[in-house]
Amino acid sequence: VEQTAVNRRVAGSSPAAGVCSRTSTPAAASRPCPVLPLRADALLDLGYRYTDAGRIGTATGDLDVVRYDEDGSRRLLLVTVNPTIADLRLHSLTATLRWLH
Repeated sequence: VEQTAVNRRVAGSSPAAGVCSRTSTPAAASRPCPVLPLRADALLDLGYRYTDAGRIGTATGDLDVVRYDEDGSRRLLLVTVNPTIADLRLHSLTATLRWLH
């Protein structure tokens, strides 16, 4: 099945309201991410990022499914699929260890 972009919004990263962000976008309604001192020469940065990658989907079509039985034999099944559409949103947490010299 061919994967296509459907009504794709502008992709990019934007912080959700009330969470920390390392972006310097003036429109970002967020607070700075925490920086935790571990030692005199080491810091731990914590971060959160929300990405709205738009809508994704598949077209109508046939899908080949391969099944392997316990005896090693192989079956090829043809499955018809309907179109699908979904919003692709990503949430990511980061932790970065920095040494200061």
